[in-house]
Amino acid sequence: MEQRTWVHLIELKGLKAHFYVLMTLWAFTICGLLWWDISDIREGTRRRASFVANAHFDKDQAFRLWATSHGGVYVPIDDKTRPNPHLGQIEERDISTPSGVKLTLMNPAYMLRQLHEESDGLYGVKG
Repeated sequence: MEQRTWVHLIELKGLKAHFYVLMTLWAFTICGLLWWDISDIREGTRRRASFVANAHFDKDQAFRLWATSHGGVYVPIDDKTRPNPHLGQIEERDISTPSGVKLTLMNPAYMLRQLHEESDGLYGVKG
C-alpha cells in the first residue's frame, strides 16, 4: 500500500510539471497574440492618420491653386481681415462696391492661413 502511494505521488508530480509547462506555453501564446494585435492596431491607426493628413493637405493645395488661378479674392474689411501691406503695390488692392462696402484683396496664402486658424478654433484641427 505504501508503494502505491509513492507511485501515485510521483505521477502527480509529473502531472503538475506538465501542467505548469502547458500553462507557461499558453501564457506566452496569449502574450504573443496580444502583442501582434496591438502592433496591427498601431499600424492601421498610423496608415489611417497618414491617409487623412494627405487628404487634408491635398484639399489645402487644391484650395490654394484655385485662389491663385483667380489672382486672390476680394473680401470685406473687418477686424479679422485688414488690408495686406505686402499687397500695397497692387493698384486695386482695396475697392468699394456700388453700395459702399469696402473690400480688400486677399492673397491665397493669407486665405489659407485664416482658414486654418478658424478650423483650429472650431474643430481643433491644425493645418
